Amino acid sequence: MEAQKKRSAIQPEEIIAHLQVLATFHKLKLDVQARAPHNPIGLWTAFLGYAVEKFASWISNVVDKEGSDEAELTDEEFPTLDVAMVWHAYILNPVEYHHDCQKSQKGLSRIKAFPVRRLAEVIDTLGLEPRFPVPAFGSRGVRIGPQFSIDLVAAVKRQASFIAQVAAVGWTQRPKSLGSTINAFIDRYHCFLKKLWENPKQLVVSTLVTILFCTKDRLLNPLLSRKL
Repeated sequence: MEAQKKRSAIQPEEIIAHLQVLATFHKLKLDVQARAPHNPIGLWTAFLGYAVEKFASWISNVVDKEGSDEAELTDEEFPTLDVAMVWHAYILNPVEYHHDCQKSQKGLSRIKAFPVRRLAEVIDTLGLEPRFPVPAFGSRGVRIGPQFSIDLVAAVKRQASFIAQVAAVGWTQRPKSLGSTINAFIDRYHCFLKKLWENPKQLVVSTLVTILFCTKDRLLNPLLSRKL
């Protein structure tokens, strides 16, 4: 109970930062699909497949490198935009993420939280060119290095659908102008959590607001949120 209460201590700045990140992910999807107006879904799927390969390479060459300790990522270790998007979707599947961190992706467990605020600060400067070795896009014989217990391409697509809903209601357009609205959202989320705590067996219907805030909790506590 106490752990849950601590994890729900949401700051408006965290939500604003998360919305800025989601806005950039949404724009990336639209930009990629715009390159192939006759087959936007096909190009998006291919782009995500390559992003997952880059994510695997980032883990192997950066996260798992010898001498890495439990700490925040340095500027040199920060992922590219597409890799950050894959990592974001991966964490939002807490059961699989926790399992993999215990088994095949132990390096990820040293990073205790998804760096939402830092990512929001630098996201406009992040490109798609990595500082670590990856095969060229479209290379034959490309294989995903580490094994994941979830289809990460499908995971990113599911998250992209949710982000599109958030964008559709205008929350990603000017996140910094949503101060009073976000404070009201926080109150609604606390009421939602209160119902869960007081009636754990009762069915509580999630809304766009509660899902958004739950994702924030999972990003900040990826290894503690399997039951949230």
